[in-house]
Amino acid sequence: MIKKREDKLTFYGLFAISILVLFLLTYITLIKERIIEYISFNNDPLDVIYYNNIFTNMHFSISITIVLITVIIIFKKEVINSLNQISDEYLAWFFILISVILQIIIALYVKTEPIADSKFYLDHANRLFTTGYYLNEYNHPTAFWPIGLPALISLFQHINSDPILLVRFSNIIVSSIYIYTVDSFFRQSLSKKQRIIFLLLFVLYPNHLFSVNVILTDFPFAALLWIILNLISKKKLKIFHFILIGILTASMTYLRPLGLVMPFVIFILLFNNNKLRYAVKMTSVIVLTLFILLSPWIYRNYLVFGTPVIVATNGGFNFLMGNHKNSNGGVNFDFNYSVENSNEPQEELKAYQTSFHDVIENPLQSILRLPKKIFYSYWRGDSSITWSLKKTSNTISPIFTSSIFFMTNFIFYAIISLSIAGFYHKGFGDLIFIKKRIIIYSFLVFISLIIFYVGGERYIIPIMPIHIYYFAKYFDK
Repeated sequence: MIKKREDKLTFYGLFAISILVLFLLTYITLIKERIIEYISFNNDPLDVIYYNNIFTNMHFSISITIVLITVIIIFKKEVINSLNQISDEYLAWFFILISVILQIIIALYVKTEPIADSKFYLDHANRLFTTGYYLNEYNHPTAFWPIGLPALISLFQHINSDPILLVRFSNIIVSSIYIYTVDSFFRQSLSKKQRIIFLLLFVLYPNHLFSVNVILTDFPFAALLWIILNLISKKKLKIFHFILIGILTASMTYLRPLGLVMPFVIFILLFNNNKLRYAVKMTSVIVLTLFILLSPWIYRNYLVFGTPVIVATNGGFNFLMGNHKNSNGGVNFDFNYSVENSNEPQEELKAYQTSFHDVIENPLQSILRLPKKIFYSYWRGDSSITWSLKKTSNTISPIFTSSIFFMTNFIFYAIISLSIAGFYHKGFGDLIFIKKRIIIYSFLVFISLIIFYVGGERYIIPIMPIHIYYFAKYFDK
């Protein structure tokens, strides 16, 4: 029996150790050989090497995790008491400093070589830099990949011959802004102890730290999202703030077309107590600013394709991925889509038509696929780890890779499990009304988009701060 509520950390630490010891024994005796054999059948040689290193050394990873949790249990009071001495004003800055130091170490130690989406972004940026045109690998004008990140990388190429170095530097800046923003959003509804737990977990979560090496839009998009949500939660907003939100929304949209849902979300948030006129007026300011900033790209796409394309032409591809008749609900490429077709809007339309046809022809299968999309979004939380460590130009210890992979997912499952418990016990707690609505609508929007399109672990990154908040909230004042 736990005598005091503040002993929850110790209780769950001991519970975690028990689970890990049981898992270690089970893994060594029953799982290890089978999973390594299964990995050998993978068609991707890079996957075979990466996952073989992870699961061959998994027993070391589990043991190291047990030791680390034991150390945390022993020294948790000292750590929390020491951090408690830092004034509220400087607490976030302290953690930002820790994050910057650790991310610099990761960037220096792990020489990531871009793969998959990251490589596509770099290739598009290089063609934009060398030709002045946004072209795909077939030298066709394209809008399949959103231009935001390739344009930024191309700009970096004008500044430095090694744009990846500047991308990593910008990732550190984005990470720091992200930490400060989410702390600013949640700090008033967290006790000092809860805030320390929140920041410790948010900052030291390996998937966040390793984002420094990842050339993707996930974390920049999430940071911009939370800046907007933090702004909209403030009192006495002026028209300037809504123009700024429009600029930030345009920046989000250039990274991912999902940014286009923000005006709708903000309209719902503003439409409170029948303030319809205010909601319409301010949302119109956002939408006007957004489309002024998007208009050059929309015009370019109209000249190229002869039809309006607001941001990108990959919506049909993503929709087909999650809704074709053979889809499992997660990321897959078991469908027909001609990336060679220079008429990208036409190919996108065909993808939507095929998807809707398959959904109508297989209604039961399509309904059963919906919870699978949620499952594939939550079944692992190591996206930055995998994108950073799967291919490197220097040799990384397999035990290090395995340990980081295992600990990241273990922490992820702990966050999700206890955040559900935290929400069950605390509900919306001390959150002011507007922040309650922000959390509800933001969470529902991203889950709805996953259900509509396709499930993937990277798609829940923008709502991870909500889970970490409720994890911290679970530990009482």
